[in-house]
Amino acid sequence: CIKRHYNNQSNPLEDTLVRYKEFFQLFVNFKGYVEFFLLHDLVNKKEEIDFYLPFDNFQSPPEFKNVKDYIEYKNSVMHFIRCRNQRIDEYGINSKNT
Repeated sequence: CIKRHYNNQSNPLEDTLVRYKEFFQLFVNFKGYVEFFLLHDLVNKKEEIDFYLPFDNFQSPPEFKNVKDYIEYKNSVMHFIRCRNQRIDEYGINSKNT
């Protein structure tokens, strides 16, 4: 939804994101948002979202279809958290050296 907001595309959170447009303007664009919040591990090099489960463009309810989907999602979230924590550690180390 946030990426779509920056691309002026409709999304389910559009009303809320527009309400806070000044906040999102701080980051200029989606890339700036990703970089500020260190969310690099959620997007690929083309700045496409790497979804944990198949995404159907908001056509179905956001729920797990089975236990396998839940486990896949949980494992992906844990992987993201580990990667982001490492990125945060590296950011802290690099900022101390400058």
